[in-house]
Formats: sequence, C-alpha cells, structure tokens
Amino acid sequence: SRCSTARTGRIQKASPSPYEFLMQFGDEQLVGASPEMFIRVEGKRIETCPIAGTARRTGDPMRDADAIRSLLGSIKEESELTMCTDVDRNDKSRISVPGSVKVIGRRLIESYAGIFHTVDHVESTLAPGFDSLDAFLSHMWAVTVIGAPKKAAAQEIENTEKTARGWYAGAAGMISLNGDINTGI
Repeated sequence: SRCSTARTGRIQKASPSPYEFLMQFGDEQLVGASPEMFIRVEGKRIETCPIAGTARRTGDPMRDADAIRSLLGSIKEESELTMCTDVDRNDKSRISVPGSVKVIGRRLIESYAGIFHTVDHVESTLAPGFDSLDAFLSHMWAVTVIGAPKKAAAQEIENTEKTARGWYAGAAGMISLNGDINTGI
C-alpha cells in the first residue's frame, strides 16, 4: 500500500540499515530495519556479526570520538559482546567443519545514522551433510534476543510470559535458489 511504502521510505531516510523489509500479510504490514546480521551462508561459508555495545552519535566528531573511546573502554560492553560471540561460536560448532570456527574481527566499530555499535565477525565452514537452513536453525534464537544460556532463557520466558509476544525480534531475509541464505535480526 502507499502508506506502507511511505513508512518504509521514512525508515530508510531516518536510519538506513543493511536489513530493511516490508512484509504484507493481508491487511497487516510488518516494516522493519536492523543493522544486525543474523546469519549469512554463501556456499559453505557461514558468517555472523554479533553486536553488543552501543553509543549514540552526536554529529560532533570530537564528542563521537569520546563516545567510541568510552564504548571500547567499557568492560561491561566488552563482556557482553564476548558472551554473544561465545554463544555464536558454540552454535556454529554444531554444523561446521571442526576447527573452522574463527573470530576474524573483534570489537569492530560500525557506524549507523544515530549510533555506533561494537561488532565481532565470526566465520566457519559448513560441514558435509548440512545446508544453510541447518546453519540458520542452529543459531536460533539469537542470544541478544533470548538471553543465555539459550535453553534456560527460553524456558524461563515460556514459564513467565502468559501471552504471545506477537511480532517481536525475529529474523528476516532471503534464501537464494542455490541455497545461500542472508538474514538480519
């Protein structure tokens, strides 16, 4: 609809993100944007970029530099990213060639319209007998969404929340005809 297209355009202008989507479900639309990759599989290469740690951008280069220094100096933010990456590496280990899981970028700064994030970059090689959907499912649910340890966190949510969350922090993306997958949170 024109209304949905206008909303999507406003989101793209206000906060351009690598993962943007508009899904039409009858009379209901779901519009979203996210900087965070959930999982990407190209051939046998599995890639994820866990995000933890955020600092607001001000537009003033000196204040932004101070915000980045503060972000990189935060033990709390470093610990949170380490936990997310450790969970991610463990998820990959179930469907990857042994020894292929590697952190190839640590605490990288990514800049977006209004914020900076610290991001790790993790890769591995898909083991024989597995495909991109196995990789996608092995990472369910994102630790940044559900908490850790994942099974205990999911059970606690199930025990505590009496109603469904509805549209809440999922993954959106695409599967290519060759089996590659690219999804964002």
